[in-house]
Parts: sequence; C-alpha cells; structure tokens
Amino acid sequence: MALSISNTITDSAGRELLEYGTPEFPIAFYLDDLDEVEVPWHWHSQFELVITTQGAQRISAGGNEYVLKEGDSLLLNSGVLHSAVPLESHTLQHVMVFDATVLGEPSSIYYRRYLLPFMRNPSVSVLVFHKETDWQSKITQLAEEAFHAGAYDVPLGELIVRDSLSMIFRQILSHEDSLSSNLPLGSDRDITRAKQMIRYMEEHVSEELSLTEIAADCHLSVSEALRCFKRIMNTSPIRFLNQLRLRKAGEQLTTTDRPINEIAAQCGFHDMSYFTRVFKAEKHMTPTQYRKKTGT
Repeated sequence: MALSISNTITDSAGRELLEYGTPEFPIAFYLDDLDEVEVPWHWHSQFELVITTQGAQRISAGGNEYVLKEGDSLLLNSGVLHSAVPLESHTLQHVMVFDATVLGEPSSIYYRRYLLPFMRNPSVSVLVFHKETDWQSKITQLAEEAFHAGAYDVPLGELIVRDSLSMIFRQILSHEDSLSSNLPLGSDRDITRAKQMIRYMEEHVSEELSLTEIAADCHLSVSEALRCFKRIMNTSPIRFLNQLRLRKAGEQLTTTDRPINEIAAQCGFHDMSYFTRVFKAEKHMTPTQYRKKTGT
C-alpha cells in the first residue's frame, strides 16, 4: 500500500478505468491538492471516501451538490456519477477508492448481508458526514485512521484499514434511521440516461454534435434529454461537451508534441480562433501558454 497519483482516465461511458490497489487488497489512497488535480465527471463500481483536510470543495453527485469544509467527509456508493471543484485555494483532500471485497468476499456473510444491500440501496448513494455531529465526526476520524495506515505503510496497515472501514459501515448502519434519500425521484433512470449521453459524446467528441443528435441516441426528445442531464449533472449537455473537449485538449497539450491545430480538430474544435478563445476563458491562458506551463 502507498499513495497513488490521481489521474482520471475514463471509458466512453465516463467509467473510470484505473486499477485500485492490488487484487489481494483492492484499495487506493490519494492525497490531492485541488488546485493541481482536476476531478471531472466520472464513476466507478468501487466505493469512494473523500475527506477534506484543508479548505473547502463542492462535490456534485447523484443530482445534488455537497459542500465539504475542512474536517468533513463523504462516502460515494458504487456507480455514482460525481465531480469536484475547490471553493478555496489549496484545498486538500484525502481519498480512498476501494472495492467492497476489502471488507468481505462475495460469498461471505459480511458481503451478502451488509455490503450488497447497501450498494443496491439508492437512498445511500451519497452520504455526507459533518464534523459538528458526533457520530459523523467519528466516521471522519476512522476514515483518517484508515488513510494514514494505508497511504504510509504503517505496521499492520492492512488490518487497520479493514478494521476502520468496517467500523465506518457499522456506524452508518447503526444510524440508518437518520439517513434520508439523496436521490430525487426518478434519478436511477436519469443517471442511466446521463451515462448514455456521456458515452455518446465521448465516442463522437471530434465531430460536430447537436443536442438533437445526443438526445436521439437515447431515444429522447430534446427537452427531456436537457431536463434529465441537467438534473443529474447540474449543467447542460452542450456545456458538458465543451468542457470534455477542453479537458481532452489540455491532456494532449500536456502529454504530446502534436500541432495545436491537430489537437483542436481531434477534440471537436474546427475553428482555431474559437478554440483559443474558449480555451483561454476556461484555463486563463492560451493553448500555447498551457503547453509551456504543463508539458513534460
């Protein structure tokens, strides 16, 4: 176990493709400065525990937005679309992404009686733990114990991680009556549709796309596509598409020496002046300046 480097790589449906930990102990630990690390929209089948250790951030997930201040934490259930942005400079977070099998194999009573029903319960898609509430503060404390044991290879680290995570779920399930649904009515269907629209935009990112084409791929009217996407993502499909294109362009500017006009075209920008204008508006520097600052 050790700290991992944050690098969100997704497939065409926005599902993160990273491997977490090892097959024997599938958990990864990240220490992120959100001034330097982007957390774009993505999802994965693993749980994710986020602890804000400095500053504040806004996490969008499950059709809602959550503000995490220093000392707050959040648990994302399996399959939840989410993203994060800092609300203050030098916001730091500790993150653990872990498979349910860290706590019990699929054949075990722990998995079948506790973990599987939890993963299938839409009312616990996103859980926020505030430092002002004693039992929630205890969860954040346990999460920090797990993080430090796993990230810094302390003696008996695997045992401490598993014990702390088990205690977190014990705390959550012991306060089940106080947990309310974080999903608006109909969100399961809307999340599926949003993932399908994201997949279509990823697969056709280099093409000129209209909202009509995006909606048609999901067999939806334009108004229904716009409604369900905004409900889950808190933005429009076209705005999301532009951000997706800019993120992909930024990645290529950083990791390749390809000409900027080729990168722009591959990312769906066929007018260089427009590309430069929107890139500067988003990144506060031109593509050339961004490459000089971030390129390897």
